[in-house]
Amino acid sequence: MKKILYGGFLVILPSLFQAQLFITEVYRDTPYSEYIDANDPVNQNPSPELYEKLRKRHRGEFVEIFNASDKGINLKDWSLMDDEGSYNFPNKIIPSGQYIVVAANNNEVGDYFPYFFSTTQGKQNQILYQKDIKLNNSNESLRLIARKILGNDIDPPYATSSFVYPVSSDFGIAGGSSNVIANPSIFYDVRDWQYGYSTPQIPTPLAGSITPPIKPFEEYVDSYLLQNYSLMTWDDNVSVFLSTVCNISIPSVSQTPNTGVTSGGKSFTYDEAGNSSASSTYTSGGNSGGISSGYTGDEIDQIKAAIQLSPNPTYSIVNVNITGIAQGKVASVQVFSSTGAILFTKNNLQSTTNFNFSFDLSGQITGVYIANFTLTTGQVVGKNVLKY
Repeated sequence: MKKILYGGFLVILPSLFQAQLFITEVYRDTPYSEYIDANDPVNQNPSPELYEKLRKRHRGEFVEIFNASDKGINLKDWSLMDDEGSYNFPNKIIPSGQYIVVAANNNEVGDYFPYFFSTTQGKQNQILYQKDIKLNNSNESLRLIARKILGNDIDPPYATSSFVYPVSSDFGIAGGSSNVIANPSIFYDVRDWQYGYSTPQIPTPLAGSITPPIKPFEEYVDSYLLQNYSLMTWDDNVSVFLSTVCNISIPSVSQTPNTGVTSGGKSFTYDEAGNSSASSTYTSGGNSGGISSGYTGDEIDQIKAAIQLSPNPTYSIVNVNITGIAQGKVASVQVFSSTGAILFTKNNLQSTTNFNFSFDLSGQITGVYIANFTLTTGQVVGKNVLKY
């Protein structure tokens, strides 16, 4: 649903997807007069006093925006529009549950905003200055425009959150605080619109007391994803899905040759599923040095985590990176289809030249593929790959 805010009242309308970013506060009526026509010939050579008024007339205006999804959102895919202008956001992430403020700065005065509003002091990285949006004091509409979703263009771009105030609005200086121009010290008492209130409130940029509820990102865009299901990659869920194992115990069995043992021969202890878990090498005298344990379960988990497969899911190429603790401990890899066919083999993975390589699944059908990494101890680490 699209949320349109009209003079402090919330109206729900159907839309392609809901707002992940909300307009949560609008402050558009500042102590400085905005009714000076800079294009009037009489103002082309302004006096110092008039020049100062021209410089400051939109200073202090702001639009506050809140990220109500459970993911960080890159603002570069969004725009803010009013009746006369459009501001494209920079490449900046707004984390889940946090605000940014879009402030007017039409005169290159530097980082003035925290001096106007104490709630923003120490939060300069959440303030965006721009010259394209200048709020009208009496009649204005604002729209947050999504140009992309999940990196894909939306055609046409879509307004996900809007704010409208009519001429009859009783917010700001127009609502009865006209003496603020003569006495800017009461600037902080000028009231305007905030999310969750139907009456004017004292501005609190970056510190609202009522915020939209945080919801999973997928809930906001579910309608769009259902119409464009090829965009659903499960990237954020696949690692959990592939790492899920059954809580069962597999018995171990031993195998030790009783005749014909030669120097260098091995005996093994392994589980019934066929994964080697320990080995022992016979000495030149033919006596076993006893079963020496391989890597512990915790060590195996660390080695497995250090073997990275990406992208996963994949359409074709899978890149393998043997990192950290796994380096020097992996001997070989075999990639199997779900029917058990061997699709790829690579040996000598202890070598530094083989810590990074790739294999290709582009000619294979959609499904799950298994990459078995044999360690130098004989133990096997399995990792799954989803092919779409």
